[in-house]
Amino acid sequence: MLLLALSGCAGGSTDPISEGGGAASTPATAQDERSQARADDASSVPAGWIGGEATTGLDWPAAWPVQFPRVGGEIIAAVSEPGEDRYSVVMYVEPGVAADLIGALEAQGMTVTSDDSAGDNDIAVFQDGSWRIDVIAVVQDGTERPHLRYMVQRD
Repeated sequence: MLLLALSGCAGGSTDPISEGGGAASTPATAQDERSQARADDASSVPAGWIGGEATTGLDWPAAWPVQFPRVGGEIIAAVSEPGEDRYSVVMYVEPGVAADLIGALEAQGMTVTSDDSAGDNDIAVFQDGSWRIDVIAVVQDGTERPHLRYMVQRD
């Protein structure tokens, strides 16, 4: 049945631009419009956020500990394990956001137990006797935006 469905698509074009239907709104275009709207209204960035708001339909874990800053970027995964006091987000961020996050955690009094940051990559582990925080931001080949993994868990 899948073969029939795919073979039916091989006929005419369904591209509204090539059929004279004008420009189609794409998810990327909508994303750009939302990003521009946020840039136009700096007051839309909540207090306690680093690098702006999240830019996708995915949200931060609702139970994210309020004492730890959130960062703005394109969230691609968010995990919450409230019974285990473990929370994490995986996202793309703008260059410098991970370094700002690391600085904010240090300013908050978190103890750096490991720092392997080098070049465009930021890797740091923090502890304060109650919490462990991992911040891992790596610029992948072919991209300019770091891929950030930010995990908070109770010690």
